Amino acid sequence: MQPRLRSLALLLVTLNQVLTLALLACGEQRCDLYSLLAAAFANILLLSILVPSMGLLGAAWAVLGTMLVQLGMRYGYVRLRLGMRPGLGRLW
Repeated sequence: MQPRLRSLALLLVTLNQVLTLALLACGEQRCDLYSLLAAAFANILLLSILVPSMGLLGAAWAVLGTMLVQLGMRYGYVRLRLGMRPGLGRLW
């Protein structure tokens, strides 16, 4: 299970970087900041819930959940603020 989580996390990091570069290239640093703030809040919340009950595996799930929050927000900003329509298949 853990190698699959790491592989998925690596994919999410890559997709996040592509979307971050799109935001920064278009001068939308504020949107990127908001996604980072939401991800930090999600990380604190998920870690405090999952680590006590699941330990190390809970931490892995919390990081994965945090990355999904960050990716979702950045994807939304790229679609709404920049008017780009990147399909997740193309990003993949």
